[in-house]
Amino acid sequence: MCAIIDPNAVHEVFGGENHEAGFQFRLWIYSGRGRLVIGGRLTAEFSRASVQF
Repeated sequence: MCAIIDPNAVHEVFGGENHEAGFQFRLWIYSGRGRLVIGGRLTAEFSRASVQF
């Protein structure tokens, strides 16, 4: 399964805020069942949002 994280909502997954849906998504990725792949313009947008993976 794959998912797309919109740059406008990435702070809910990787930001300092504690959003339950973002937390569960992060667990899904860190568990190895999900993968996060970014590239191109999305990388730049995440960088502008100060996202650290």
